[in-house]
Amino acid sequence: MSIGSGRLEAYDRLAPCFASPMLMLGRQRCHVKEYADAADFFKRRYGVEEYAELDLYSEGDVRYRLDLNDDLSELSARFGSVVNLGTLEHVWDVHAAWSNALRFVRLGGYFVSCAPVAGFDGHGIHVTGSRWIAEFVGMNGFEILDLWEDSDAHGRFKVPKNRTVMWLAARKTLHLQREIHNWRIRGSIYTDMLAKPAQGRKAGARAWW
Repeated sequence: MSIGSGRLEAYDRLAPCFASPMLMLGRQRCHVKEYADAADFFKRRYGVEEYAELDLYSEGDVRYRLDLNDDLSELSARFGSVVNLGTLEHVWDVHAAWSNALRFVRLGGYFVSCAPVAGFDGHGIHVTGSRWIAEFVGMNGFEILDLWEDSDAHGRFKVPKNRTVMWLAARKTLHLQREIHNWRIRGSIYTDMLAKPAQGRKAGARAWW
């Protein structure tokens, strides 16, 4: 997924979670004309002071040439925010990829994700359902701050026809040495978040702060 002008409202909504140092999973192209690239976008628009990308195959200046299929514990708790904009579904070992992404976030830091969840047949390797993403994040030391699904049918942001993506922002409140993946441990975080009223939300306001 690239950074385009059709999603600016979504990025602005998640702006308080773009903390430095930021790690972007996968190299992102930026199609917002006033910014030179993704680093320039996050630095100038949201005040991110330190920005880095993790990508094994993309050309250009990538700080971390690493494979998300591997155990990347050397980056554990290093970043103020870790951002996934449509990268994790392209990794073969989906459990390793999501586990790495959460492990990279330092205590008090943020995980931000925009992931395809429906209608993306033939896209990537794994398209994980909304509920399972939310449950996995919530069970592994994160407080989910914002979550919504977006599609051509019910969303405000630009999504290809008949496709749905899920946006999620979460704060790390507990750093675990080993990921939990027993879905029966907790109730449905996903259902609770979608049903949660946006109390006091006004135009441009962020109710979860």
